[in-house]
Amino acid sequence: MPGQTESSSAAVPCYGIITANSQSGLSCARYLCDTLDLTHMTGVVRCIVRSEDKKGKILHTLGRKQDDPRLQFHCGVDADDEASLLSAFEGCTSLLVVTPTTATRGPQTQKMLHAAKKANVAPGWVVVVSSWTVMMNHPLSIDQFEHSEKVAAELFPHRAATLRAGYFMSNFLEFGSSVRNAGSIFLPMKDAHFAPVDPQDIGATAAAIMLTPPVWPAALRVVDVSGPETVTMQDVTHLLSQILGKEVQYVSVELEQGMAAMRTHGAPDWAVDFVRALIPFMWSGMIEKPYRDVEILTGRRSTLKVFLERHKAVFE
Repeated sequence: MPGQTESSSAAVPCYGIITANSQSGLSCARYLCDTLDLTHMTGVVRCIVRSEDKKGKILHTLGRKQDDPRLQFHCGVDADDEASLLSAFEGCTSLLVVTPTTATRGPQTQKMLHAAKKANVAPGWVVVVSSWTVMMNHPLSIDQFEHSEKVAAELFPHRAATLRAGYFMSNFLEFGSSVRNAGSIFLPMKDAHFAPVDPQDIGATAAAIMLTPPVWPAALRVVDVSGPETVTMQDVTHLLSQILGKEVQYVSVELEQGMAAMRTHGAPDWAVDFVRALIPFMWSGMIEKPYRDVEILTGRRSTLKVFLERHKAVFE
């Protein structure tokens, strides 16, 4: 049975977010609510999620109350059930679609976009969180991101925006136990240069676009969402050493050693295959350029140092 939307009003701008409990979805909701409050603009933020239990977690993360007039919740959505999508999108004037990286989810994103068209999401932006990995020409990236970008452009030719998100800073949090127990990070990254992005900046960028009338030229409809600086893994461990007050080392391992470690920690075959292709692509320097798109659109400039300081407890 399709979920129901709380407090819907067609007369008020409605900014839909699916899936709202993702990192970038949560950040988008926070940025939208705060901006609407600050500017006294009319508008509501509709958080679209699969299950009811996500609602409480979202409210807690955003620091908002159950009766917040800025927030609506639509629970019970199923990407494979068009009726539930149509119900979730009804009355939305703009929409953020967060494409997951999990295998087989790409077609679900495309179903969301088709449902958004059928539900007449208008007149604002339809924003799709994509990935820099579209440049890899890997089957998973093609299925997950490239196809979704094309569908969005075809269905919403004058108001589709694609955010090609870079390497997430939050990926470093996975090495908390390694830093705590061994004082080291083991990765097959060699001396790859890259510009990691704070996931909060992805959501903030999406929100900034959704709050802007869709009048950009076509050249600006693909937004490169990277961090503001280029780093290596040696830079990452140097920052951690400063923040923690103890030495943290980067240990470069062979690629297949890294893949074996992924399997040991329960990574599925599709993920191992994808990372095996991704890391040599990073060695090539194809993603080392830091773009200014986030700063221009949001005024934010989230550095890796600030991110690691914010999550210092993970590594202690």
